[in-house]
Amino acid sequence: MTLYRHLKGHVSSRLAQHLALWDALPDPARGEALFLARVERFVAAVRARGGQPVLATFATAYDESTADAVPGFIERQNLSRNTLLSSRAWVATFDDWNAALREYGAAEGIPVIDMDARFTGQDQLFRDLWHFTAEGHAQAAAFLASELGANFQELDW
Repeated sequence: MTLYRHLKGHVSSRLAQHLALWDALPDPARGEALFLARVERFVAAVRARGGQPVLATFATAYDESTADAVPGFIERQNLSRNTLLSSRAWVATFDDWNAALREYGAAEGIPVIDMDARFTGQDQLFRDLWHFTAEGHAQAAAFLASELGANFQELDW
């Protein structure tokens, strides 16, 4: 990463903190449709190769009830990626996409591993809004192995 890019992201995120940030995507239905189109392409590619697709929801360190408590360093990190969305908007988007994944999986008969239900809101397991710490990764791996074993008995863990 160049010094210019690093400074630009840092300065931009500091300035963006003082703007009126969006608490939702301007067109959430369009964003969800684009997301689901990518999920459908993934499912088609897996099935074309003779595989069984499995979906997993997104887990985040904060949920709707705690989105306003996101620490400043995480807020600035998010703002360095997108200077328009508040933490509340990020969380709301993940909630919407998780609901869409669950519905899609149910309609298509695809297992959905609910990382959201298991880990969202446990900020001690995350280093930022959505990346796990080492302990979070260990717990996520154990949970994924357990859920895959429950969905696919042929897997002998």
